[in-house]
Amino acid sequence: MTGVRIPPLKSLDLSLRVIEAMDATHAERGVSDLARELRVSKATIYRILTTLEARGYVVQDPATVRYRIGPRLRQFGQNGPARLDLPALARPFMIELRDRTRENIHLAVLDGVDVIYAAKEEGLHPVQVMSTVGARCPAHCVATGKAILAFAPSADRDRVVASGLTRYTPLTHATEQSFNAEMARIRAQGFAVNQGEWRLEVRGMAAPIFDAASRAIAAIGVCGPANRMSVDAIADMVPIVTDAAARATRYIGGTNAGAQ
Repeated sequence: MTGVRIPPLKSLDLSLRVIEAMDATHAERGVSDLARELRVSKATIYRILTTLEARGYVVQDPATVRYRIGPRLRQFGQNGPARLDLPALARPFMIELRDRTRENIHLAVLDGVDVIYAAKEEGLHPVQVMSTVGARCPAHCVATGKAILAFAPSADRDRVVASGLTRYTPLTHATEQSFNAEMARIRAQGFAVNQGEWRLEVRGMAAPIFDAASRAIAAIGVCGPANRMSVDAIADMVPIVTDAAARATRYIGGTNAGAQ
């Protein structure tokens, strides 16, 4: 409407002011200090931040419960998405899981038919499963690997099947039919469980982490001795591991738009 000045939309204007206040300092900001700076209620700031977080424009650090500008917003000023430092970004969630489960926590990424441990938080029990950052594991029979593969493009699963599904224990999904059924089960429930499919004495569970393009780029998982990782113990871990993976996904500006 030429010549007519339209007043700004107050809610959008305030949301943009929140983003500008956060970007100006390049530091994490809390609800209280943003409310104080912008002279609005904490409830209003909290609603704005939770909305921005849901869209990936800000992320919340689970350790400090403060917010910072998210990767999705940063991408607007770049030709392409920034390379994520996944171990650093996932560390708060891994520490939280370690403290709650007292078991080893792994962050794994897919590499061909294997997964590689990109990061680890050592468990708190005196006796732990031995593992190291950089170690490789067969993706089809560990929880982190299965969690990624189930949500990966079908070509990745086909590659694993074509390479030969080595049977490491009687519990390994070592046939195409068994493996595909396991992949479908993981997609339906949103997490993977290893009942001793690589080493009988080791069990674990994991959930995938997705990027902004809904690709399963990593998995976060718990791993421990079979005598501690009972069916009931794993069931108790499912909600906290899947929640950690979902929050890590949001933290990096990712989204799960469904399996491919």
